[in-house]
Amino acid sequence: MFNKFSVSAKLYLLLLITAAGLVGLGLFGIDDIKKMDDNTHSLYADRVLPMQQLSDMRFAFAAEILPMAQKVENHLLTYDKAREELRQAQETINTNWQAYKLTYLTPQEAQLVKQTDLVKVRADAACGELQSILAKGDTVTLERFARQRFVANPDPFFVKLTELMALQVRVSKELLNNNNEIYQRSTTRFLLLILGALILSLSLSFYIVKNIRDLIGRMLNSSYLIKESEERYRSLIEQASDAIYVNNAKGDFTQVNDSMCKMVGYSREELLTMNVRDLLSADLLKLNPLQYSEAKPGTTVTGERKFIHRNGTVVDIEINGKKFTDDRTLVIFHDITERKKAEAELRSSEQKYKLLFESNPVPLSMIAKDDLSIIAINQTAADLYGYTKDELLNKTASIVRLEEDFEQQKRYFQSEVNGPTDRGIVRHVKKDGTILFVNVIVNDILFEGRVVRLVLSSDVTEKLKAEALLKTTEANLQTILSTTDTAYALLNSDLDILEYNKKALLFAKNEFQFDFNNKGKVFDQMPENRRLPFLAHVKNAFKGQTISYEVSYPRPENKQSWYSVRMFPISDTDHQILGLVLAIDDITERKEAEQSLQSAYERIKTNVQFIRELIWKQSHILRSPLANLKGLMGLLRADPGDKEVLGHIENEFERMDAVLLEMAEDSSKDEMS
Repeated sequence: MFNKFSVSAKLYLLLLITAAGLVGLGLFGIDDIKKMDDNTHSLYADRVLPMQQLSDMRFAFAAEILPMAQKVENHLLTYDKAREELRQAQETINTNWQAYKLTYLTPQEAQLVKQTDLVKVRADAACGELQSILAKGDTVTLERFARQRFVANPDPFFVKLTELMALQVRVSKELLNNNNEIYQRSTTRFLLLILGALILSLSLSFYIVKNIRDLIGRMLNSSYLIKESEERYRSLIEQASDAIYVNNAKGDFTQVNDSMCKMVGYSREELLTMNVRDLLSADLLKLNPLQYSEAKPGTTVTGERKFIHRNGTVVDIEINGKKFTDDRTLVIFHDITERKKAEAELRSSEQKYKLLFESNPVPLSMIAKDDLSIIAINQTAADLYGYTKDELLNKTASIVRLEEDFEQQKRYFQSEVNGPTDRGIVRHVKKDGTILFVNVIVNDILFEGRVVRLVLSSDVTEKLKAEALLKTTEANLQTILSTTDTAYALLNSDLDILEYNKKALLFAKNEFQFDFNNKGKVFDQMPENRRLPFLAHVKNAFKGQTISYEVSYPRPENKQSWYSVRMFPISDTDHQILGLVLAIDDITERKEAEQSLQSAYERIKTNVQFIRELIWKQSHILRSPLANLKGLMGLLRADPGDKEVLGHIENEFERMDAVLLEMAEDSSKDEMS
């Protein structure tokens, strides 16, 4: 069964076995190293570190707590200093003890820890008692405490800590022995695996070498047959009329025939030193990448490509290539430049047709002259008549004409047309019955073997309506301009007067003695003191401002002519100022009326002031007799029969009557004035 495998398969199998052996060795090694690493980690975390913690506790207890009472008695420590050191020593012992109990404990170690906890409780109680004595500073009690406490030699807590430390050493030794066992086991396993892999690999290698020798012998025996076949193959290539070349996996030419040399302009010797990419540019490769490098052996590749001739011209070719099992590629190709040129011209014609007909924004249609059928129509024309293109194709052209116009249409199509001809404006009808006025331009052409009439139909319905409306509007405008009292003039950017009405003509003649029939500009006839302010307003109007102001000009008899002047800028859709409309109204009468009204107002103000002064004066005069009458009436009430008082009252009434007469006379005098 193994003999059925190819040499390459056997080599791959050898590599696989070797790799599997290496992987196996690696996996066994990693597993053993992991165990040794775990032991090392356990040695540090569970033995070395706990040893340090136990050592710190034993030192704090033995060196600081046990001799503390004697140190105080011997005055080596003060009470306060002893209290602080006792607190720190207890903190060190408690912190390390709690941390130690969190490490991994063997069953023997856990049992010993429980015993130590009991001993530690007694030691903590003794430390608490010592702390209280030191706080009080009681020398007698301290001396008694020193004799009664911590007298055991050695102390139970100290002994337990020492036992725990000794246990750590024993467990650490056990871990070391375990690591040694793992090392010995791993070494033996590695040696056995290496020996087995070498035996298997060498056996397989000797077998594969023997197979390769047999293969080489067979290849030598068949080389003669291959050489003979290759000679026949070369003869066929050289005699072929099509261009043929063979290239290797890199694209280098390994064989070319004479037809290819002629087609690309290079000699055989030159081509055999070139690569297929030397006949292509970067742009050509980008548009059409090479495919042979990605093709599978036995695959046939066909298509079109462009080669660059030695003289720089581009040659269109059609290729047929096949890839061999040794990654060589045989390519046969022939020149299709003329065919591609014809296809380009045909495509160009089609594109021009689509551009000029299908995509034309102008309504176009083709109508057969023999039966008036619509054989082609663009979308613009279909939209114009409200149909789809399919609804109009192959229908008669009468579908867009009124029935009373059918005879006229037939006569038009029976007539001969030489070149583009304007048929004028005719009536057409839309799908919904709406009548259109269409300007028709026609030309007879030959299309697909038939004489057809190319029809350009321009909808002028709205244009005709707009022209009629414009004529009406112009007539109305002229009527308005000829009858209005406002002088209107249309000016361009050079201040030339383009249009004006009769009122503007009279204004120019009266004010500036200007004749529109003569050459020159009306503004040149204006006096400088009038022209400069006027041109300043014009400048602002050409900036887009609407100008409105009033101005007066002198006239005979020391009078003034008043005018209201307005300027309206005219702009296009891009807001560019093209000119302005000048409107001038004669407001002299209004101004004179305003002045008369002002004068009357001033007179009224004067009369009102006079009346106010007169009333004040007369009211002052009247107050005197009224005051006297008021006093006399009081006396008369006290004595109604007092004739002297009645006489005074009578005198005051006469005095008041005289004042009223005087007021009446003054009033009639004011009216006269």
